[in-house]
Amino acid sequence: MAKKEYFLTKQEYFDYLYLIDYSRYNLIDLIKDSLKDPDSLVYPEKLSLLCEGIGILYHLEHFLDTMIKKAELDETQKAWTIAQEDGLRFLIHFEAFLLTKESLLKNNLSFSLH
Repeated sequence: MAKKEYFLTKQEYFDYLYLIDYSRYNLIDLIKDSLKDPDSLVYPEKLSLLCEGIGILYHLEHFLDTMIKKAELDETQKAWTIAQEDGLRFLIHFEAFLLTKESLLKNNLSFSLH
């Protein structure tokens, strides 16, 4: 069976970093607002989801950086060649981020600035 590889362009890499930073910024603001709200003690699952989101973002960013350090940069395509295993592991981390985002939305907590 042939070994599969994935490509991650520089633009995609920076888009992921921006998404992580933007989401982290919004989550921190939501945590600050939750701690000011006296009802946050009545609904600890919302605060725990926010904290879980921060943790998942940390792991996603760490794995993205680790994956890029291991990958080879192809200057002609302006993309990193990523091993199949690393690409799939990154997708698992990213899916965990999306599932946490969905759980937050179900609790009326949004990553968007209003």
